[in-house]
Amino acid sequence: MKIDPRRLLAIHRAVGAVVAAFLVLLAITGVALNHTEALALDQRHLDAPWVRALYGIPEPEPEQAFAAGQHWLSNWNGRLFLDHRPLATESRGELVGAFAVQGILAVITARELLLLTPEGQRIDALAYPGDGTARAAAMRDDRIILGLADGRIVATNPAFTAFRPADVAAPAVSPATGEALPAGIRTAIREQARGPGITLERLILDLHSGRIAGPVGVWLMDAVAVALVALVASGLGQRWILRRRHKRPR
Repeated sequence: MKIDPRRLLAIHRAVGAVVAAFLVLLAITGVALNHTEALALDQRHLDAPWVRALYGIPEPEPEQAFAAGQHWLSNWNGRLFLDHRPLATESRGELVGAFAVQGILAVITARELLLLTPEGQRIDALAYPGDGTARAAAMRDDRIILGLADGRIVATNPAFTAFRPADVAAPAVSPATGEALPAGIRTAIREQARGPGITLERLILDLHSGRIAGPVGVWLMDAVAVALVALVASGLGQRWILRRRHKRPR
């Protein structure tokens, strides 16, 4: 089969232009990765919206939020926040309710009742009777009344040291639905709940390997490698054809 040198040259140039662009990218990212420590790439974090979108990192949102007097309690993926400050205590299950009573904050999670100071210091924690799970909460006469998953209704004693059967009907305790967290508190917590973001080293490494575009990007970089081999073969082929032409008798 006769090969048209002009067509081969056109293909060679087209493939070369595409491969050259990727080679520049590989060269720049490769040099940067060789100097990760000097450039502190592993210490620089990116949290821009386009980076989060690129890596599919969702914007953190509160799972539940409740007003308790002048304060707000919210649960962000298991982390409890008092207003905009994180608490040292993690949430045992979803947040069911929160109340300000007798100068303290009563925080009802699915698995326990937390008693906190207004500053967020832990006073005590009460497990529910029979290892029950709270589904609803209400406050009556400075008592916390809970509706448990098994249908029982229990209430705290006046000292908040134990639970006892409540003398109220089940409909008096409705399931908790949560409230809308104020925008200012939501924004302040969101900045903390986001985490540090993606390191610059991770971004450059993913650019270098093609993984920044997922499996398609990896296959694309493989295709570039194959194209580079084809480019070399094409160049050698052209050289061979030209040499044969020059050797032919005129």
